Amino acid sequence: MRLRRTAIFIIVLLLLTLVPTTAFADTPSSWAKDGVSRAIVTGLVPASLQSRYTQPATRAEFCTLAVTLYESLKGEITGRTTFTDTNDVNVQKAAAVGIVNGVGNGRFDPNAKLTREQAATMLTRLADTVGQPLPLSAAAFADNAAIASWAREAVGQMQASGIMSGVGNGNFAPKGDYTREQSILTAMRTYITVKGGKPDSLYSGKYHGALQGSAKIMDGKTLLISIFVSADGSALSDYQINVVRDKLDIAKNFIESEGKKYGKAIDLICDYNKYPDLRYDMEFTGEFFILPENAVAGGLTAEQRLVSDRTDEILHRFIENTIPYLALADKYQTDSIGYLVHLNYKDSYQNYATVYDAEFKIVNWYHERAVSFLRASQVPSTLAHEILHVFGAVDLYAPYAYRGVSQALADYAKYNYPDEIMVGGWSYDASGEFVYDGIPKEISRITAYCLGWLDDIPELTMFPELRREHPAVFTDQTKIPVT
Repeated sequence: MRLRRTAIFIIVLLLLTLVPTTAFADTPSSWAKDGVSRAIVTGLVPASLQSRYTQPATRAEFCTLAVTLYESLKGEITGRTTFTDTNDVNVQKAAAVGIVNGVGNGRFDPNAKLTREQAATMLTRLADTVGQPLPLSAAAFADNAAIASWAREAVGQMQASGIMSGVGNGNFAPKGDYTREQSILTAMRTYITVKGGKPDSLYSGKYHGALQGSAKIMDGKTLLISIFVSADGSALSDYQINVVRDKLDIAKNFIESEGKKYGKAIDLICDYNKYPDLRYDMEFTGEFFILPENAVAGGLTAEQRLVSDRTDEILHRFIENTIPYLALADKYQTDSIGYLVHLNYKDSYQNYATVYDAEFKIVNWYHERAVSFLRASQVPSTLAHEILHVFGAVDLYAPYAYRGVSQALADYAKYNYPDEIMVGGWSYDASGEFVYDGIPKEISRITAYCLGWLDDIPELTMFPELRREHPAVFTDQTKIPVT
């Protein structure tokens, strides 16, 4: 009898192994890859949803996306609405602000598969709750009659806004499943829309797999947005702001002229007097991070790192909440945006840049920017130096292993390209005075390579640590030891 039971068990086990199982991809589909990557680096996709992209999303999972998007724009949701069948905090938050409702009798049904009409309704409510309601429009699908009455208006709004479309043959398939990658894509499109952009914005559509930050290869139209910061009485006067604009114009002309030498037709749009939507004023509360003179060699102390991180977070949040960068990308027809942060700290001229890191993908660094202090901003070459950092150039005056610059490379650059702007940002005349009306510098082929203007240079054979896997990326050099 024991043998017979064992045999039956083995047969059942064999039959179970023959039952097909559904495999869900851990990488997005080809059509969704760029949009998903863009959403991840924007900080809209929790780690729990960064896998099994083709799997149908659940109602609770969609709440996680919706709450992440809401809080990125409006801050933390403190309210809670509870249900009898889930303790999921994101479900409770989403219900508290009116993004979702239950299914009746105090239940939410968190693990039920999300349907397309439910997704449309939740996204429309999400836009409402962040104060950017979508225009009303009637749905125009062949299967309109199959759309629930409570969802029909939302489906029309999704269709008209371009956030959601049909499934083919003029149908919407309202009761159909909605996958994780579809959920992520439409959450990203909703985010773009409520920020003033278009769902098919250039800024999101040409995203290169989350390898580059906001500043792409400097070629064609490129935006440079100025942020004037008032911190501890550091606000610049109108006269000083005009001086900075004049020096910025000199830096722009230098970069565009040097780009032509490498076949690049750069149009650096940065004149905030001519284009007022490229200038923003910011009140900064607390200590603004000042780069110590020994930071490259000695690094930062724990206290300095805290100030630096807080400064990064505040600047990132200001850009996200105040600057309509998606709308600006559409207006100026570019997917490449850098930022210049101007301060009037009289005791500092240690300009520095915060650039996106292709390895660590720190969200607060995505909006790539340079911090420029007035004393340094009056010298056009230092402005050009910092702008080039934002777009991928590295310092060549000292070794910095993390960025692929060895002592040998620094020595080589100084000897062979003494006028290279990344060897030294300061410009002096024959008498040792600063040059305020021009930039007697050049962009060497080393910097041109880092900027993505050249695909290869002879120096890569001598200094393989400089090699980049992707163009205009600050720190994704191959893992070759630097000596």
